[in-house]
Amino acid sequence: MNYSIKNIKQFLFITSIILVIKYSGSNILSQNTNYSSFENSYGITADSLKNLQKKYIRNNSKSLRNKFDILNGTEYKIYFNLNYSHPFLFTKHPNPASIIINGQQINDLRLNYDTYKDELVYNSRLDFENYYSLIISLNKDIIDGFILNINNKDLEFKKLVFTDSIYQNMQNGFYEILYDYKSSFIIKHKSELKEVESIDTYNYKPEKYIKINKAYLNIKGRRSFLKAFGNKSKEIKKFLKSSGILFRRATNEQIVNVLKYYDSIRNKGL
Repeated sequence: MNYSIKNIKQFLFITSIILVIKYSGSNILSQNTNYSSFENSYGITADSLKNLQKKYIRNNSKSLRNKFDILNGTEYKIYFNLNYSHPFLFTKHPNPASIIINGQQINDLRLNYDTYKDELVYNSRLDFENYYSLIISLNKDIIDGFILNINNKDLEFKKLVFTDSIYQNMQNGFYEILYDYKSSFIIKHKSELKEVESIDTYNYKPEKYIKINKAYLNIKGRRSFLKAFGNKSKEIKKFLKSSGILFRRATNEQIVNVLKYYDSIRNKGL
């Protein structure tokens, strides 16, 4: 079933307000401080908010449930000390983002990626400091991929599901796709939980993989990296040297350049 981008965004907004009311207490609209928060943020009054909810539910009663399934209004509970440590990718602030569902790209969202739970998180506001900010975990089962814009750079993610036995060491979930041609380069952004002075700390521990033939290789050292290129390992070694690439300090862009070079020579001399 296809939904317009306008309808999905409208549903996110309405669902956000409804769930904020649900989880924040029944008297939220009668309190002056809370009322001001909504009015200042959205330019609507308590009465108009109620009418907006009734109108939306009345006009969309038949499709409301299906839309909710797409966006998954499950409350995302903050399970960490945000001021001390968090598992969000690179920044705690929601990022400009797009999601891809059934080939349709939905733009102009603001999302975070939880690298510990592999969850895509929607926030109704621009930060996590406001008490009445609704935070929900999107339904990743129906999301094919997403794009996060962090520091003015688009990071493209795809959901990968591994069924072949040669991928038994690979974890299903979202991966950043840096290069995907004859060979591939992907990153599984992960966080590791540790307790430091009785406080949960989430240490960023990304896993980088390249695929030369069929299997993915976890990039851990220079020797195993070169070995993955088989009979072209000598050429790759020369390319690293001529390009001034030190493997231990290699950037993602440099690894992509190595794979591009390999793809250009992989069938030569065969």
